[in-house]
Amino acid sequence: MTVTSRPDRTRTAAAPPPRLHLPVSTCPTCAALWEGERAHLPGPGADRGTGPRHRAVLHPWCPRHAGTAHRPVPARPGTDAAGGTGTPPPHGPLLGQRVVYDAGLRLWSSDVVMTVPAGTRAHPAVVGGGIAEDPETALAVGWVEALERRCTLRRPRERLRFTRHPGGAPRRSHGSGDDDRPRWWVSARDVRDARASWVPLEHTVVDSQRRGPAPDVRTDSTGMAAHPDKDEALLRGAREHLERAALHAWWTSPGSRRCARHGAAALAWLLDGTQVLRGARVDVWHVRRGDWHVAGCLVLTPGDGGTARAAFGSGAATDVEAAVRSACREAYQMHTAPGISLTRTGGARFGPATGHTEVPGDYGDRFRRAFPADGSCAADGPAATPPGTGPALGGGAGAERPEPHGPAAPGGGRARPEPAPPRPVASVLDALGAPAAYTDCGDPLTDALGLHVVRVVCPGLPRLTAACRSVTGGVRPDFLGV
Repeated sequence: MTVTSRPDRTRTAAAPPPRLHLPVSTCPTCAALWEGERAHLPGPGADRGTGPRHRAVLHPWCPRHAGTAHRPVPARPGTDAAGGTGTPPPHGPLLGQRVVYDAGLRLWSSDVVMTVPAGTRAHPAVVGGGIAEDPETALAVGWVEALERRCTLRRPRERLRFTRHPGGAPRRSHGSGDDDRPRWWVSARDVRDARASWVPLEHTVVDSQRRGPAPDVRTDSTGMAAHPDKDEALLRGAREHLERAALHAWWTSPGSRRCARHGAAALAWLLDGTQVLRGARVDVWHVRRGDWHVAGCLVLTPGDGGTARAAFGSGAATDVEAAVRSACREAYQMHTAPGISLTRTGGARFGPATGHTEVPGDYGDRFRRAFPADGSCAADGPAATPPGTGPALGGGAGAERPEPHGPAAPGGGRARPEPAPPRPVASVLDALGAPAAYTDCGDPLTDALGLHVVRVVCPGLPRLTAACRSVTGGVRPDFLGV
């Protein structure tokens, strides 16, 4: 059984993530629940036992942790409960992990494979990844993303209603449109002002959780985010919607062009990498939306049998250089992601990198004909710089931070303090131009790790998907999932 090497999006290391401490106990029920999540894996699996002397990570749905008999003990990923070196406890979500160093780019990248919640269809495992300047941060980012992906496969832990339209003023609803049929609604809150709201459940649940015929709404992981700071999680979720919406407009509008300057800088940076596959070719484009720049990066490499391999990354920041850096780092991570297979003993095996998604061999030529290169970069800011240089993208990335006491006055000293800058998430919402709500998608395990897991939802907002077509040539972004 083969697992997709990477989900359709990754997280670059922005602000340093928390140093995760897994809640570990000797609870046999937790161990049994984790073993149940491995029941669908190929082969009989290894019988590790579920006795009281076997350690297990706290399972999010274990009923035995209200008392003190199985009090969790902290343990970091990559260590045992006593803090020594080793691997996480055998009973837990982890199927495999690795960290790889690229000496040319001086970057570490991680791959973390975890089980999926019981009852999930079509997804045998989830994969998270991180990229950073040190291995500890890269691994922590990979764990956070993999845990976030697990939460994607469960419905939000919010109140549900089945009705034509939810009432109860002052509650509002997003995404109802003109459809007056009864449906399931999930309680949510407005991202801008936190007022109570409702969103259709189908916008918050991926297809693998639904039964019956193909749904009218295909929901991916867009808008999911996990972070110890709730405002930062909301910013990341809203920013991802901004990326997908801006790239949709670029892809489906006449006259869209690639940026030759940033493409050349990205290729020069990528070719320094020791993990990059031979024959790689890079295309970069960017568009401005409100105060934000959104960039896309496509890395194409020759495949087998006349095919090609495509890796895509996107990024958004308040200056174009940071947006391009983020997009190129994400594309690099997808490009170098390993093929992953599940073993008969319930683990994960990492194979060589394949360049990610298979596309037709002429895809690059058709893409470049549909979107010609423009040698004059119209973006504001300095000339293009290699994507690996400059400050890391994170939080209000790219934005110049005002000095704490205001700018220097002409005659020396300090001018009067300026008003505090607006919340970055408000700036993203202004650029989106559409209402956005969020739901709580965490579970007791992410709570124990101090993570806020949210899904930002913008029903009705167009976003880049594999169904989009370019005006010229009808080219689809075949490198994307649903």
